[in-house]
Amino acid sequence: MIHRLISAFLLAVAIPFAAAQSFSELAADGGPSRHHRLVRAAQKEGSLALYTSNAAPTIQALGADFEKRYGVRVNAWRASSAKVLQRALTEKRANRWDFDAVSVSSPELEALYRENLLQE
Repeated sequence: MIHRLISAFLLAVAIPFAAAQSFSELAADGGPSRHHRLVRAAQKEGSLALYTSNAAPTIQALGADFEKRYGVRVNAWRASSAKVLQRALTEKRANRWDFDAVSVSSPELEALYRENLLQE
């Protein structure tokens, strides 16, 4: 069950990078077509880049579930929460977006929020 929730979360937060609309526009759309647009955009891109501090078995199970559900491969880069945060912030400052989704602990999520890397 937890893997399904995480898969749904990844789809919801990751794929707007591939979509034509902004995060704000996507967040404002509460209709049923939102999910279908996200799935189509993810499938068009073909893979999802995940930066995470989760345990390897969790990442493997999540990736397998996500690919089975949506046909989208998850390419995970795993490191400590601090290193994931550092890499995401470095990419932001360089205006380079190699990641689609980030999964880290609460203090690092707060830092990502302060740097405007999370959708409100």
